[in-house]
Amino acid sequence: DKYRRAIWRCNGKYKGESKCGTYHLYEEDIKRHFLSAVGKLMTDRERLLDDCDTMRETLLAAADEIDRECETLIEKMDTVSALTERLIAENASTAMSQDEYNRRYDGFSERYNKAEKRCEALKRRKVTLLFEVDMVECFMTEIRLMPELPTGFNESHWNALVDHVTVYADDRMVFSFKNGSEITENF
Repeated sequence: DKYRRAIWRCNGKYKGESKCGTYHLYEEDIKRHFLSAVGKLMTDRERLLDDCDTMRETLLAAADEIDRECETLIEKMDTVSALTERLIAENASTAMSQDEYNRRYDGFSERYNKAEKRCEALKRRKVTLLFEVDMVECFMTEIRLMPELPTGFNESHWNALVDHVTVYADDRMVFSFKNGSEITENF
């Protein structure tokens, strides 16, 4: 109703020995500062979009590099598997020192596991990179669809553009956007 206002405050405002010293913020003020920050962000829309496109291309190139490295690792794993199978066949068909067999088998196994772990880590990194590509593309789409200077708060703009906002006790609010830009607003 007209007598109630939404406020935001730090979760640590009243907890523990060292309580947070930031003020509570009215939601309307956050929205107003967001619009101001977006206005500053959009000062040079074309450069902003070009920078985002460069970031997107860099992320995609890194993902492609991961694919190439994984292909190399998979070839290495296939080679080590073939060597392991040959070692097992050799051990089964000829007399071989079991200490020598175990040493060679453990070496192959270690090489295979190391390559497999690296490939799995690279695949996880690629998922993260592709998520970042999606975020940048969403950011770019939202920037393209926005009017030159937004006049009213739009939640979809907030969700597509803002990564997080940090509020400081010295009356600063720093908007961190999903393209890596940071804009400081004083309240």
